[in-house]
Formats: sequence, structure tokens, C-alpha cells
Amino acid sequence: TVSSNSISVSMGGSDDAPFLKIPLINGRALGVTYLEWRVNNGTAPAASHNEYAQLLMEGIPLDIVFDHNSNALDIKSSDDDSITLYKIYRKKLQYFLQTSTEYNPEKILKFLPSQFLHEYSLILSKLGKHDEVLKIYITQMKDLQIA
Repeated sequence: TVSSNSISVSMGGSDDAPFLKIPLINGRALGVTYLEWRVNNGTAPAASHNEYAQLLMEGIPLDIVFDHNSNALDIKSSDDDSITLYKIYRKKLQYFLQTSTEYNPEKILKFLPSQFLHEYSLILSKLGKHDEVLKIYITQMKDLQIA
């Protein structure tokens, strides 16, 4: 378990996104939690998948000092609350983009912050644009391991 000032997170492996809890500090967090439950138990219609992704993207604090192109999202005890929330929201978004087949990729691309190259690549992959994905991983992210 990692604890920052007010957020406590039980640590798991790289696929821990479904188990990370977002603190219910505002209406968006409550909406994300509810839609996540509906999406994960298969009761959410396709439109709710799009809404869930949009709420996740809106919940990511972009005003923090962090390399947004990086995909280093392991939560550390030295992370403050905003960095911890940032990592939780991005991990949940990435997990969702990889596992859901119900969202509209074109619609999600309209709302995706441009600096989130890994998420962009996940969506392009769903669209079958694998050459573009490789270009992003190799030329922009310079991550040959992921490519």
C-alpha cells in the first residue's frame, strides 16, 4: 500500500488499473466510479463507454509538472496527491482503451489530450493503423521496447 497525503493506494502489478480506487472528492470522481462499475460488469450501453472515457480524460490533471509523453505510471510513495491521481486516471484510461470494444475511437480521439501519445497509439491500434502506432512509439516516444 502506498499512501500520499490523503490518498491510499493498494499496489498491484502493471494490470492493477481496475483495482485502483479514485477518491470520491467531487462529482466527476463519483461519475467515473459509477460508470466504471457499469462498464466492467457489462451493463453500460456504448454511449456510456464514451462518456466514461471522456470523464477519465477530464479527470487527469494536466497542470502538474510531469512528462505527459512518458508512460511511467507506477505509483510511488513519494508521489503527491495530484501525481497519484494523474497516474490512477491514466492507468484506468489505458486499461479501458485496451479492453473495451464498445467505445467510438473517432469520438474519443476528439477529446484526447495531444500529449497522451500512448493512449493515442492504443486508439489508433483499435482502428487498425499499426504503421502509425509504430511511428509514434519509435520516433516520438523513442520506446523501442513497446514498439
